[in-house]
Amino acid sequence: MSADAQHPAPILVTGPGGRVGTGLRRYWGDRYPVRLFDLQPLRPLGAHEEVLQGSIGDPAAFSAAARGCRAIVHLAATADEADFLEHLVPDNVIGLYNAFEAARLQGVRRFVFASTVQILLGYPKGTFVRDTDPIRPVSRYACTKVLGEALGRYYHDRHGLEVVCLRLGAVPHPDRDDPQRGGIYLSPRDCAGFTAGAVDADPAPEDGYAVLSLVSRGGAGIRDTKRATRLLGYEPQDGPDA
Repeated sequence: MSADAQHPAPILVTGPGGRVGTGLRRYWGDRYPVRLFDLQPLRPLGAHEEVLQGSIGDPAAFSAAARGCRAIVHLAATADEADFLEHLVPDNVIGLYNAFEAARLQGVRRFVFASTVQILLGYPKGTFVRDTDPIRPVSRYACTKVLGEALGRYYHDRHGLEVVCLRLGAVPHPDRDDPQRGGIYLSPRDCAGFTAGAVDADPAPEDGYAVLSLVSRGGAGIRDTKRATRLLGYEPQDGPDA
């Protein structure tokens, strides 16, 4: 076994203390060596986790956290509608830019970006929506995720970064499961499975830049999830009534 196989490069996960990050850590187990970067102190779940406390608003600390990583899974953001200038701009715009710059400066190969299905929720109820359909965001929060997808396109084309944008459905906290989400429900287990596929897919999906909608079973009737299953190699296990 090679030294690289014995000591694989870690994955940097930002915002691991949130509801999505908590689910990833739980369902991934020790699948990867991970470096956790969060504003709040966290307790590692095992020897496979390294914890760094810091802010995505600090570009130097962010870049240092990304050093030596093979992928970034960028979850950190203000996750719901909030005051645009006070919360969304610092966290979802400036912090997002710092994330892409950290990847570029440290030579990270792959960037997995947590986007949102809210980008497409402006269509009439029951409409079958594909990832390639024009965006119709329903919130300012969703608009910041549109920016993230656009930055991903730019950093892929300009700097060769492999980027997978995951339009996440409604992911509850794994300890407070609320399955009443209809067609946009995404279970913590399915979110973790799809995200692992985005990290591991080889070659990178869609020649290095992909935007994929993720929902659990029951959402596929109005959201096109077949592409995500095909490209990421993960079949949803849960549904809104599971």
